[in-house]
Amino acid sequence: MYATGDTIAYMSNAIFIPEGGLIQSAIWADFLRAKGVNVIAIHTDNRTLYGSVQRLPFVGNYLYVPRFPCDVSVDSCEAIVQAARSHNCFWIRTDLVSDEQVDMFQGPGYRSFSAPHDMQTRENFIVDLSISADDLLAGMKSKTRYNIRLAEKKEVGVRVVHFSDDYFDEAFQAFFTMVSATAVRKGVRFHGEEHYLQMFATLPHDAIALYVAMYDGEVVAANIMTFYGGVATYLHGATSDRYRTVMAPFLLQWQALMDTYSRGMDAYDFGGYYTQTDDPGKKGISRFKKGFAPHTVPTPSGGSWDVVLVAWRYRLYLCLQRIKNILT
Repeated sequence: MYATGDTIAYMSNAIFIPEGGLIQSAIWADFLRAKGVNVIAIHTDNRTLYGSVQRLPFVGNYLYVPRFPCDVSVDSCEAIVQAARSHNCFWIRTDLVSDEQVDMFQGPGYRSFSAPHDMQTRENFIVDLSISADDLLAGMKSKTRYNIRLAEKKEVGVRVVHFSDDYFDEAFQAFFTMVSATAVRKGVRFHGEEHYLQMFATLPHDAIALYVAMYDGEVVAANIMTFYGGVATYLHGATSDRYRTVMAPFLLQWQALMDTYSRGMDAYDFGGYYTQTDDPGKKGISRFKKGFAPHTVPTPSGGSWDVVLVAWRYRLYLCLQRIKNILT
């Protein structure tokens, strides 16, 4: 059985919410606490929400409430504000869905503003699995379908590894080695090794797995997959520079999709998507994902918003951010 959460949650456009709501769940809160993050539970009129108290030098505390659900009330917003104040937080950052939610966070003594940067991706590529696997395969872009079959012809093997498996340490080290090489090659930052290890150690066995692609006795690609709220999510991925021509990442995604069908889940979240970008890397990522479901429309969000409780603290934060951006 997969980890289901409470109820399958939908966004306002009837598309499944990103990660199936995983990062706004009790098991994700347990993972963050295991990392030493100060996570608080906020009990509202119809659910429990989770936020993390973050501390910035010179500025003080703010409360981050990720992936704000679409079906909360004004009373829920007030409960979050009160929780932030009780933990000496000077503003709240949250990822909203709609303009209506922005209006809900306007009250006595606080106002909301678009955050200087987003904490989560603005779009996710979420594929509805109500169609059959055969129809999904037939609807793919021909190049994607060809690459899946090429990887099979090249005898790329896929192995699903869990934290308790004897092979986990070897597979994980291969994954993290590829992640580290990607960081150097592309000049980007990833989480540290302990972050990923803690994720596997803390999340339930059936909520997370490491998918590895093998070729010529070597791990050439690996993905971290999570399963929650009826949604399978491609959370992180890494690929070796070697053997790129065997198209292992395509077969990894296809195997994860097949397993998602076997679990009886409802949607597959490919993660972040970038409709408006000039970044060649992000364009390539989006093109890769779009190939699996070319008629799927990316699921948008409203981006990150800051609910300001103490204006002068927030102005200081913005000022320091500008200085940091100039210096870097």
